[in-house]
Amino acid sequence: MEEFVPSQGQYSITKNQKGALEEKLRQQLVINKNSKKGIVHKTIIDGEEHYMKNGGNKTNPVWYLKNKGKKQEEIARRDAAMNYADPTSEEVRKTRTFNYKKNVDPKFADEAYMINAKTYEEHSVAAQSGVKLPEGIGTDDIENVNLRVDKEFDVDNVKSAKDNFEDLAKRNGNPWHAFHNNKTDELQIINQQEWNQKGNGEFVDIFEDGVTLNKSEVSAWKTALKTGKLGKFPIKKAAYLLKELNRNPGMKILKGTALAGIPALLDVVEAKEGFQQLFDEETSKRDKSLANLKIALGVSGAATLTPLAPIANPVATVLGGTVGIATTVDAQKIKKQQELMLSLGIEQLPNGTLLDSAQNVVQYDYEKGEIITPQIGQGHVKKLTSRGSR
Repeated sequence: MEEFVPSQGQYSITKNQKGALEEKLRQQLVINKNSKKGIVHKTIIDGEEHYMKNGGNKTNPVWYLKNKGKKQEEIARRDAAMNYADPTSEEVRKTRTFNYKKNVDPKFADEAYMINAKTYEEHSVAAQSGVKLPEGIGTDDIENVNLRVDKEFDVDNVKSAKDNFEDLAKRNGNPWHAFHNNKTDELQIINQQEWNQKGNGEFVDIFEDGVTLNKSEVSAWKTALKTGKLGKFPIKKAAYLLKELNRNPGMKILKGTALAGIPALLDVVEAKEGFQQLFDEETSKRDKSLANLKIALGVSGAATLTPLAPIANPVATVLGGTVGIATTVDAQKIKKQQELMLSLGIEQLPNGTLLDSAQNVVQYDYEKGEIITPQIGQGHVKKLTSRGSR
């Protein structure tokens, strides 16, 4: 191996020597338990300063020499992408601090600090995505920023999943928009056309619209786009992600080899009737929403509401909500409870009344997770489980 000797706290090499020095520094980092402390890694390559950067994580590190100048350019681009709806919202954002640093959720930060949990600020809609936000919300306003736990506390690898999907979208101009749903702490994907049609996200229903993907599903989708094979990727999620292309096969999106598998994927999903299943499901969901809205508004007969009318909760219910660690867990539980209630045929009317599949009024103990059907004396209790009720 080529010998490298630092001088005055840095290496000076040529571009051709970069790979050999990187390998040497990686070996030193392995011995030092992937810590740069005490390791000379500042390097001048053909007059430009570089430093060792971990492009992976502590478990699976990917060390390489990064150009410091390009890093500074990245920081400048990110800073330029930060904007606010007005001076008032900017002042509110900058006056929220923790440990003398700008922090969107000081209370959450203090909770995490007490248990030594690393945190970071997550922009629900990436500041540099170029995606339009609802009127009155800037990229760095508190409505678009939330605090999350990081590293080993991010047990579902949501940050990594979001970063990977955004990178895929950014590199290939895909018609998908990714954002962090801080109510359920999941990566949520909305077709870009749908996002635009719903007031740049203002009328996106965070519990109904789009699909959620975990880290392994993001990896599986990237593979499917290259190979044209779905593998274990869920058919319904694939149908949703491809439905705009299925409606308009001529859409000019195939800009790179990473998307070469899309034509084959369209054929696979069509053959498995994925698009028809999605259409039936969305039609049923919209009909139910229209019926509930008619009840709430007292509409009878042929209403002026049409299938094109937006039936959704404002995305403001996800953007800007400050939540604690316990609240995030509660949101996940609520979502699961809703799914289980739907599996039992339990429907909630706009006034809060719960009906079973036979349209009988039932009661639900949210604390115990039990559905109670009123009867003479003590009614039978249905216990919600992942397989239905018992």
